[in-house]
Amino acid sequence: MGAAVSLDDPDKRTARAKELDKLGGLQRAAVRRGQSFNKRMEWLGDQLHEQGEQMEEALSKDPLAGRHDIIKQMKQKRPVTSSSAPSPGGRKPRLSVKEWQNMKHDAVRELERRAQTAVPDSRLKAEPQENSKQVRQQGWNDSHHLVAGGGSVAATLKSTADKNSDIRAKLSDYYINLETKVKASQAEKTQKLKNLYQPVGSSKKSAPLPEWRQNIMVAKKTAWKAVGTLVKLQLAARGGRPLGVKRMDSFSYYIQDLLGSDLERFQEESVRFQETYRASEDTRQLLSELRVTQASLVQDAAADCTDSISGGLASIPVVVTASKTSIDVAAASTSKTKGGTINSAKQKDQGSSKLPPVNGTKGRNSAAGEGALTLGSALMRTTRQDQSSKNAGVDARIPGAVTSTQSIASKDMNLGGTISAEREQVLMRQLEEYNSQLDQPLQLMTMFAKRCNSKWTEAQQWDAPHVHSLSGFGISAGGGQVAVYRKTVLQMLKQGEFAVQVLVGEDYIKIKENQRPVSLWSSDPWTLLSMVMPAKVASLERVQGVPMGPRLLMSLVNSVEALAGAEAVKKLCVVLHCNEEQEDGLVEDIKIRRFCGLERENVIIVVERRSPGYEFNISERRFTKKLGSPCHVAGSGYSMMQLAWPQEAYTIVEVSEPSAQPKTPGLAAGDLSTSSGSSPMGSPLRFKERQLLPSTVLDYLHGHGAKWLLCRRLHDLSLFQPDSVVDVDSLAYSLFLKEQNGANMVVQVDTFTGNKNVGIAQGVVLGHKNHKSEARVSGPLSVVDVKPLDLQSPKLVAAAAELRSKAKGRLVGSSRRYTFDIQLLRGLLVTASVFRPAISVRDGLVHITFDASDLTAAASAHCVAITNRTPAKCFTGPEETEVAISVIHAQDSSQSFRKLLGEITKYIASAASKSSSPCKVLTASVVQGTTPERHQPRNSSKGQYVAPSYGTQESDSVETAEKVLHGQRIVLLVADNSATQVAAQLIMSIVRPGKDRVHLVSIIQSLTQEKAARDLCSQYEASLKSTLVDTQIDILTKDSGTLVDQVESYMEKLPADLLVMGSMSLSKGAAAVPIGSVSVGLLRAISKPILIAKSTSKNANIVWSKDKLKCMVQVDHTSRPMLKYVCSKLLNAVRYDKVYLARADAKDKAQQETMTSRRLIESFHDIASGLHVEAIKRPLDGSFDEEGCRVADVEKCHIMATQIPSSASSLPESLMKVIKNTRSAVLVYKSRGGDEF
Repeated sequence: MGAAVSLDDPDKRTARAKELDKLGGLQRAAVRRGQSFNKRMEWLGDQLHEQGEQMEEALSKDPLAGRHDIIKQMKQKRPVTSSSAPSPGGRKPRLSVKEWQNMKHDAVRELERRAQTAVPDSRLKAEPQENSKQVRQQGWNDSHHLVAGGGSVAATLKSTADKNSDIRAKLSDYYINLETKVKASQAEKTQKLKNLYQPVGSSKKSAPLPEWRQNIMVAKKTAWKAVGTLVKLQLAARGGRPLGVKRMDSFSYYIQDLLGSDLERFQEESVRFQETYRASEDTRQLLSELRVTQASLVQDAAADCTDSISGGLASIPVVVTASKTSIDVAAASTSKTKGGTINSAKQKDQGSSKLPPVNGTKGRNSAAGEGALTLGSALMRTTRQDQSSKNAGVDARIPGAVTSTQSIASKDMNLGGTISAEREQVLMRQLEEYNSQLDQPLQLMTMFAKRCNSKWTEAQQWDAPHVHSLSGFGISAGGGQVAVYRKTVLQMLKQGEFAVQVLVGEDYIKIKENQRPVSLWSSDPWTLLSMVMPAKVASLERVQGVPMGPRLLMSLVNSVEALAGAEAVKKLCVVLHCNEEQEDGLVEDIKIRRFCGLERENVIIVVERRSPGYEFNISERRFTKKLGSPCHVAGSGYSMMQLAWPQEAYTIVEVSEPSAQPKTPGLAAGDLSTSSGSSPMGSPLRFKERQLLPSTVLDYLHGHGAKWLLCRRLHDLSLFQPDSVVDVDSLAYSLFLKEQNGANMVVQVDTFTGNKNVGIAQGVVLGHKNHKSEARVSGPLSVVDVKPLDLQSPKLVAAAAELRSKAKGRLVGSSRRYTFDIQLLRGLLVTASVFRPAISVRDGLVHITFDASDLTAAASAHCVAITNRTPAKCFTGPEETEVAISVIHAQDSSQSFRKLLGEITKYIASAASKSSSPCKVLTASVVQGTTPERHQPRNSSKGQYVAPSYGTQESDSVETAEKVLHGQRIVLLVADNSATQVAAQLIMSIVRPGKDRVHLVSIIQSLTQEKAARDLCSQYEASLKSTLVDTQIDILTKDSGTLVDQVESYMEKLPADLLVMGSMSLSKGAAAVPIGSVSVGLLRAISKPILIAKSTSKNANIVWSKDKLKCMVQVDHTSRPMLKYVCSKLLNAVRYDKVYLARADAKDKAQQETMTSRRLIESFHDIASGLHVEAIKRPLDGSFDEEGCRVADVEKCHIMATQIPSSASSLPESLMKVIKNTRSAVLVYKSRGGDEF
């Protein structure tokens, strides 16, 4: 069908069919396979003979036939000079253009001169300008024919004027018909060429096509109709959606296609490797059986000798000697087979080998003992020297049957031991020889694989890529345009036009050499990091129990919410790619954590089935899967293809759980952690909650309004920083390049320097030589991300070195962060040919890898490179432990991360209390850093770290020394008023999870008020739980004493470190009456620090997850303990809290700071800096209760801290003024004698 011609579209023919149709015509006969060359020679000879006859016939009629046109052209090209005389017939000579112009100029000047001499003076005066102008306007083509003299000039002009109209008409007709004549001449020449090369028999235009051609055309038409009908049926069944790339379950075709000419050699080396490997396995099996049999016969021989000796004289010791190897094997065999048989020991040693056991007798028809001895299973060499040395302690030789039996057994064992030792040495030498022979075919297979992978890269001409620097965005777009593009990105985030793709299936990590690689998604980073640096991890404050996968999703949610608000989070779509081993754990993690803040229907899960290695099958003559071999994923390119497969992904839907589930046989309670949610694997609920997408993932995202897809990897550590997950400047620069240069794909790159080729680890970004952008010719060059498997040939290594030298030691490496236009992906992912699969050889097996970087080299892709804000770091091994610790610790210190984690923990706790079915318990806790000797993290049964446990009030004396891991106990007096709400907000900003503990105390008059009081405390507890702090509710019944005395006794019994309360009576400002106020009474009675918040404390309103805490401290000679308490217990240096150092009356009459105040503020500044808290100096002109309140109001300080003596019987008047005048919360710190400096 490929050789058949189509009259409507002849270009669909092959090159050979076109040549045959050109020579033989459409009416030619069918040409059989292998006869095309003979037919072409035959048709060329016929054409040459026909053309020769035509030429002879034409020359017989006219000797100049065919040369008339040539002679005519030669005459037209003959040069004509100005001195050429006119022909006798009156014909004008043919002049060149230059000669014609010169004659025209001279003739016009001569006519003017003659006109001036012939016209009378009066007429010249009347019409001098008119006549000269008229003469100039005449066409020289007529005027130069006038005869000089013999008539007036007027008559001459009149005669020439009549001829002008005819000349103009002729000129217009000439120029109008010139183009038509040119086209006609070209068509005539084309027809002549066609007639010259007219195929044989083509003059018979009305002749019908041959039958064979008609049959082929009918068959093609029928086939196309069938294909069209099938396509229409498929489109109708799929709702009109165009067909996409097909699913691939086998990569055998790609292996054969990629190897090409090296296929035969690769097959030979593969077969050679398989044969050698099988021979080595057989030898290893024989050696294993030999050693097992040796160990068993050593025991049997020893037992036989013991029995025979005991029959004669039991008191005589018998020593059986053996080689060191046999003793070791026997010890190992007997230790593994307690209470078992020799066959069981054989089976355990053989493992999973399917080779049949080798018969030790090898055809000998003998007893079991004789066969075993002949095989040499017992290495029992009993020489005379050994016997004499071992039996030196025997007093006399015992004659009789016992001696003869012992000597016979010794001879048999000596013979068998010699044979077995030689056999073992032979097998060991064979095994070493086979192992050495495996290296050569493996190296050749690897060499062929590298050559095949580098074919397309070697065929290109590479150059240094054009990289857009993120710092130069403002210069490229202009200062005003940068803000516009940033605003556009934020608006697109709110509308859900950005989707995120996270690739998880390939991310496994191996911390130790003897450890199996573990999935990075379900691994707690602190558990992995503690294996490498236990001392450093133990000294840090950290959040344990949260795996890497949920951490990335929560970091993404926090970043989007901080940029575009909560509405953007609700519209954000996330696509998670995992393999079948990670599927259940991934579903369970996102379900139990409420999808980490994302919407349920916006989390799309795509599962990739891993594939084993391929080996060449001799019987089937193709590459087939080797079952039982290690499975690997097919790469990120395969994940990209899954986006275009219908019904390949699914979402999690809400399914009501049954009230009671039957117990599954063989499923322990601990196994629930490996299942999906709270349902056992294989249960109907597990599959009902997963709803398949009816269309492709790309169509699903497009339907939700997504236009761009951000492709990220889980091991990218910069994604765990909130400001790096969604980089607004990078996205804005991408939009700018799309509008200016037509960029539809972006890759983020880093520039590496040095001799070590760091970029090879992730890929190298290169550019094509002289390959301009298709969208804009004047735009920058496109770039290509080349994967490491395509850069392993010597030619490409040399090219990369050359590019490095040209760029002064720099090389552009890919960070594997891509930004794809979804419309581009929908057009690209219709066929698998856009990818360039790579072959890799692992342990003699062939694996195929598809990479997403191949999309950058597609014809319709215009990929641009943008630098990262910070160099990308990946967590792939123990080498990146230092970077991983800093990144994960920064995330744990983020208040937004803790807030989201606290909300998830609170939701899980409420769901667990309501659910009657067993479910997995989520343990996410904050562990404070201590020295390894004092604190070791306690882990749960599933490897997760739980929060430190706290004792009851009876064990308070034991915990007093540790102070709850060096934290403080905070007491909040709960009341139903607005002042208490402000106080609760302050507690959320000052507590340190894992260290501090908050006690919610409510005092009631009777037990009837207990339920209402507990409900009120539960509301505040729910808010405090979002900070991951430990809380406890204490309901106290009013005793016979005063309220102040009861609170004081409670704090002493606890013991408490800080009292926080809200005061409504002091909220009235200057009009407040302190008489009868509980807050004033507690200030007088309690010696512990007290934090008082009023309902009018507007500056104390703080959002703990976003705002930084500001505290103003009164600087005095005795207030250093208060400064240390504030900086170490209330402020967080990681959050960049600030402390304002206010010194009252610090200036003299000349408004100059006094020396005492300056030195005192400097001393306080050094103390705060030593505690890593930013300190700001604020010397005051007036008193602290007036000027300090004004400055605190201007600086929006949340807390004003002042110190009073603990022994004071009454409160200072200045303190009451501060409480009444300030709009901030007031911390009253009572100094103790031992704290004074």
